[in-house]
Amino acid sequence: MLTWIIQISLLSIIFIFLIHHLLLFFKSTLTVPKIKDLVNSPNQKYKNIYETISNKNVSYTNIDLLPCQPDIKENKSMKDELKSFLKKQLNNDEETSSYF
Repeated sequence: MLTWIIQISLLSIIFIFLIHHLLLFFKSTLTVPKIKDLVNSPNQKYKNIYETISNKNVSYTNIDLLPCQPDIKENKSMKDELKSFLKKQLNNDEETSSYF
């Protein structure tokens, strides 16, 4: 019985060892490592940004491209319309409640 336990334990350890190394082998051979350039890439980006800023002579800003705000008169008329509508609704509700 003891020999059987030792035999199964050794086979299990060998199996785990083999699977582990196979996974490491496949991982190293089938994948491409990512190399991130931390020196030249940001320098190129900053250079491009600086060139864009220095070459572009625009007489307007981005805020000029935004749409204008609506007039105050329109807002007041909308408020008046809303008030009149609500008054009518309230009057209609009072009339219907008086019938019952």
